[in-house]
Amino acid sequence: MRRAVLALLAVLLLLVFTGCSKTCKVKGCDNEVHEDGYCTYHYVLNGLEEAANTAGDFLGDLFG
Repeated sequence: MRRAVLALLAVLLLLVFTGCSKTCKVKGCDNEVHEDGYCTYHYVLNGLEEAANTAGDFLGDLFG
């Protein structure tokens, strides 16, 4: 029982330290988090990349 409690505590501490970053998750970027772990700049870039991929998939299905 004691071993299980210690293991649970260790997992919870690990989650707290890895999940509560206040900086962008892009390597080398120290800007403050805006949304989804990205700063404003990288959040927009990520959204544009996803939109371009979706459009490419749609056009590929349409003309492919």
